[in-house]
Amino acid sequence: MRREHGKKPLQYPAAPHDKRRGFTLVELTLVTLIISIAFGVIIIRMDNLAPTFRLRKASRLIAAQIRLIQDECALDNRKLFLVYEMSEQQYWIEIPENDAESAYSFGEGERIGVEKMPPGVEIVEVLRPDNDRMLGQAKIEFTPTGESGSHIVHLRLRGEDYGDEDLLSVKFNSFSGLTSISEGHIEFERPPDAPTEAPTEDEE
Repeated sequence: MRREHGKKPLQYPAAPHDKRRGFTLVELTLVTLIISIAFGVIIIRMDNLAPTFRLRKASRLIAAQIRLIQDECALDNRKLFLVYEMSEQQYWIEIPENDAESAYSFGEGERIGVEKMPPGVEIVEVLRPDNDRMLGQAKIEFTPTGESGSHIVHLRLRGEDYGDEDLLSVKFNSFSGLTSISEGHIEFERPPDAPTEAPTEDEE
């Protein structure tokens, strides 16, 4: 094949040099170390928050049990008991053997929906509407008409490292039919005309 005079052969540009490079072993080790430290900090913080989560979860479960017994009383048109057993840290719905009036009594009956408190959380006490403390076992009567059942459950975290700020109160008001969860220790409000206790001789 003849080459034409006065023309140069075609020249194609060389492929550009790829200046990118991979990570070195030192860089990969450093990144892995940073991720491990960050992950460890997150785990520690979650462990510190876990008891608080368990406390709030326990209060919500009790509130749900109260709503359940309200619905069951209305649907079945019968009296039921909500029992708190503080020695075993359990609570359940109990069906009475008869329709006799036995509010806050310790009669035998069938247990429904037994719930155990989560680890590290305990029921401290249960208050009646007159703020009378019930320890050991508390048996709250619920009726179809909804005129009874008011009470407050005090929950707290176990351990010496926890104080009053690690306490929740679950309050059920039978007049409104509402259940509320509050931080700290609460009691039923005393009526304005309620008599106050007379001072003792030591206080005088």
